[in-house]
Amino acid sequence: MSNPDVKICVQIMGFLYTLVFNGNEETQDYICDRIANNANFFLSIYKLISVILQYSHIPKDFLLTKPGPTDDDNKLPTAGTGVSGSRPEGASGVTILEMDTLAGSGQGLEKTDALLATPSPPTPPPNVPPKTSTTSFITTYPQPADELDVWLHQVGVCLDLISSLCDGQNRKLQAIMKEQDSSFNINVISGIAALLETLVEIKQENETESAMITETMTKAIQCLIELCAGNYSNQSAALDGQVLDSINLIITESCPTEHPTTKIPIIVKVPLPIDVLEMQCKAVELLEVLLEETNKEFSPGLVKAISKDLKKKRVMYFVKAVHARLCANGKDVDEKKRFEFIERNMFRAYHILRSLAEDSELEFEEFIGLKKLKPVLQEPGDVANQNRSPVANDNSDQALEDHSKEVHVANQNRSVANDNLDQALEDHSKELTEIRTLCDELNKDTHRIEVNYITKDKKWILTPVYFPFKYSRCMSDGEKSILQANINRDSVEDKAKDLSSWTKSFLKKHEYKRELEKHHIWRVVSFLSMLRHWFLIFLTVFLNIFVLGIFQIPSYSCEFDPNVTVSGLLLIPRPWNCWSTYQYVILYFFGVIHFVLSFWMVVEYFVCEKPNFLYEVPLFKAVVNGIKNCIRNDIPLLSKKFKWIDTIEESKDSECFDIYLFSFSPMYRVLFLLFSLLSIGTFGYFYCLCLPYIFLNIDVMQDIVKAISRRRKQLFLIACFILSLLLIYAVLSFAIMSSFFNPGENNQFCTTLWQCYITVIREGLLDGFGAISVTYVGQNGANFNIYLWRAVFDLIFFVVISTISLEVITAILVDTFSELRQEKDAAEKDQKSVCFVCGIDNDDFERRGKGFAKHYHSDHNIYSYIYFILHIKSMSPHDHNAIEKYVNDKFGNDEIDFYPLHKAKVLGGLVLKKKDMKGMIDEMLMNT
Repeated sequence: MSNPDVKICVQIMGFLYTLVFNGNEETQDYICDRIANNANFFLSIYKLISVILQYSHIPKDFLLTKPGPTDDDNKLPTAGTGVSGSRPEGASGVTILEMDTLAGSGQGLEKTDALLATPSPPTPPPNVPPKTSTTSFITTYPQPADELDVWLHQVGVCLDLISSLCDGQNRKLQAIMKEQDSSFNINVISGIAALLETLVEIKQENETESAMITETMTKAIQCLIELCAGNYSNQSAALDGQVLDSINLIITESCPTEHPTTKIPIIVKVPLPIDVLEMQCKAVELLEVLLEETNKEFSPGLVKAISKDLKKKRVMYFVKAVHARLCANGKDVDEKKRFEFIERNMFRAYHILRSLAEDSELEFEEFIGLKKLKPVLQEPGDVANQNRSPVANDNSDQALEDHSKEVHVANQNRSVANDNLDQALEDHSKELTEIRTLCDELNKDTHRIEVNYITKDKKWILTPVYFPFKYSRCMSDGEKSILQANINRDSVEDKAKDLSSWTKSFLKKHEYKRELEKHHIWRVVSFLSMLRHWFLIFLTVFLNIFVLGIFQIPSYSCEFDPNVTVSGLLLIPRPWNCWSTYQYVILYFFGVIHFVLSFWMVVEYFVCEKPNFLYEVPLFKAVVNGIKNCIRNDIPLLSKKFKWIDTIEESKDSECFDIYLFSFSPMYRVLFLLFSLLSIGTFGYFYCLCLPYIFLNIDVMQDIVKAISRRRKQLFLIACFILSLLLIYAVLSFAIMSSFFNPGENNQFCTTLWQCYITVIREGLLDGFGAISVTYVGQNGANFNIYLWRAVFDLIFFVVISTISLEVITAILVDTFSELRQEKDAAEKDQKSVCFVCGIDNDDFERRGKGFAKHYHSDHNIYSYIYFILHIKSMSPHDHNAIEKYVNDKFGNDEIDFYPLHKAKVLGGLVLKKKDMKGMIDEMLMNT
């Protein structure tokens, strides 16, 4: 870096840039340690930027010499001192400067002689400002047309390196770029801000667009973004460098010019070049970085200063221009990444205005100045009077004629002026209407949350965050219902932790869905999903009604042979033998469509829910885990021999949006497809089994499935217990009561124990064992003794099986439904009485805020926090600002500090719990 040839320094910077490209933190730290006390690195930056600063009409410098003992041989030249230099023979057009690099005391830097050789024309251009410490140090005046682009390219390499070094909000490098530990200081932030201001001046002076100037401006803005992100000190330094004025001028290119007389904007629909539009987007991104509240004491003042000097109306016109460009969808914005970048910054500019309007406590339209102008034009009569000649006061005919001509000309001018004014007012009114419509459209995809930002000194800042999230990507009503019904509501901390878990589950599902949307076929399938769903329900109902109306026993409906299939068990009628042709056509035509839609439904469901499936059977896993625990506890030697037993994992409940693959919902869909296929082969017999699909997504059906699933273990054990009791009674019946079973009259079989067991199950569960006769086969008359012990036997069966065991199952289901009802009531009560995010009661918002409903839906919307995580995850980590990076890091570490627990901006910040407030009051009373 100490080489006098600038090209070599630039090549070294380019090489370093490749090392730290894309946020190589290890290389960043290594370079940071090397350049912290290296003057050559910063002097090279100073030299490159200072060359461009010569084009400014106002002298700019960003090198400060710290007070300390120095001598004349060991210091940089300052303004007025000049530079001693000589031009060697044969080296025309080259000025060679001799300068000793500064060595700070105790910094370990040796004094060396650096030769800085830079090309220079024999005479400086006329626009070069007077000599300053910069121009005396860098005596280089490149030609505007040729050498300027070369220097801009070299400065661009330098800016790329600085951006990459500070990428990822590297606080240490950000600090070094502002101040170094040496006897002099080069404020790189101020230098780049001055560079940007100079480039804006050059761009405005040049009538033709320069791609190199625009590219360098974009790199300078990106450099300032990386230097200022999350760093209040650097933000303040950038504003001191007049960077806000540069931003206002950059965005001005999207604004219409004003009429000199009426002050009404003249709408000129000329699209900006795409590179200029992207530069403006970067300027908006820099503006957002400057508005970040990262210092609790001083950031609000910085925000107010920016809000005062920012040209709000220009920003709004920029939003409109970008929106019009995106709607036009020209060839230059067809690239998806470029399209998303421009769209994101359009929302970013709009959200900046929304945030500043909220901070100023003004209505949005009033804040940005969207008011219809009422220009006052000078009356033609006044013009005529002003232009009236003094001779007009005479009574001569010539004077009257001249005055008449003047009035006629004035009337013509008034007519033209009125026409122009009417057209201008009409265009402006139309423009304002379009802006209001645009704001309404952007509001639909705009969300707001409040983030609890913890600063480096452990102070919290409750900052509002606006962000875009398209309505089409939001959670469905079904997903919202699942979340509200199952999320943990024990405490505000538990809510926050569980909300993060649900967010991760939805994030996994959302990312998978976005991957599917990359396939055009899947877009069509998902777009027609709702139409397919309702058409499939309609077909299911129609086919069941059709089958219900035409199925009759053939022997009673036609003259043909009934043609029934006789088997040992069933008589299966074939009603289709006497159908007409149109009945076959209708059944097969709609049956095939039903099967195709069923196949579509099953494939779509399994493809969409693939990331949420759990490939295990809970009951089987529970049995395996029970056997594992028995072996581990009771037979330790076997457990040591077969170590693979310990590798069996414990069964876990499904979490958030997870679904067991072998649960009811996925399995029934497979059966639905099977029933649809079988119905075609059996002429509609299985369509009745497709009817539960209609109720699959209804709340009552889901509660039934949830109740059975929640108590599946108890129900299974009770069922096994009842079957065991029935087996006991079957054995007793076979042993001592087989003669009471009459297979001839009552179809009560007990020839074998199996027959007796099945008979006891059927008769016992349906009739409470009362269907078995109290007299045995062939009994001669009544016998009280037989009746007595049969009464005891039957009553015990009735009490144990019918009254107790079966009622236990009913009680379990009733208690489960009651539990589900209580959970729903508790969730609804919690949702209406307490904010889910901050945990503050609704009474506080009704008394001190703007109402609980507005706070719940606008300030602390539970779904907006989920969408914000999805928003920052959809971006590159290198594009995150300080707030987004903070939330992303906390969320990745399973921390909940970014949630505003017990805090609300509308209530002034921290709100104490009632218990804490009561304790404080009691303590105050005790002290008094």
